[in-house]
Amino acid sequence: MAKQLMAKLGIPLLELDYLKMGFANGLPDYGIHPLQDEETLGDLLWPCVSGMIKAMVENEDNYIIEGCYVLPKHADEVRAMYPGHIRACFLGYADMSASDKLAEVRKHTDGYNGPEAMGWLEQFVSFSCYLRDECARLDFPYFEVRDRDQAVEAATRELLDGNQNEQSVGVLGGTGAG
Repeated sequence: MAKQLMAKLGIPLLELDYLKMGFANGLPDYGIHPLQDEETLGDLLWPCVSGMIKAMVENEDNYIIEGCYVLPKHADEVRAMYPGHIRACFLGYADMSASDKLAEVRKHTDGYNGPEAMGWLEQFVSFSCYLRDECARLDFPYFEVRDRDQAVEAATRELLDGNQNEQSVGVLGGTGAG
């Protein structure tokens, strides 16, 4: 979805998976390990990500930041610091069972075939429940991804909100595995 927005709007995209791997491979003493849970990784990456957002806003650069490592509490923090400059929404599949999600993922890839796949997806469903509840608490849009195309369209409308000419940083958070 973030890549679709980038192509449609011509706005640069920062994918936080690359930042995570940069820390894990380039600065191992920082304590980031790729298999840590999303909340732990989000909190570890947040000082760097928030500093980048600050620079983006101060330099009046539009950006899309994508990744499950920006938690709703993080988006709320920068929304309060930069009113009107931060748009955020989150996607997940809190209402889907891990086995149903596995069947859906297998339609698009063969990369989720081992026994560990079900464990990952159970973790992602749990994380989606956390996102949904935090979004409700902090007043952020959360989109349930039952139909990927509909969720992408709804989240795109939310991030654009008719203000394509305003400078803003768009935060697209969500759950992994498709």
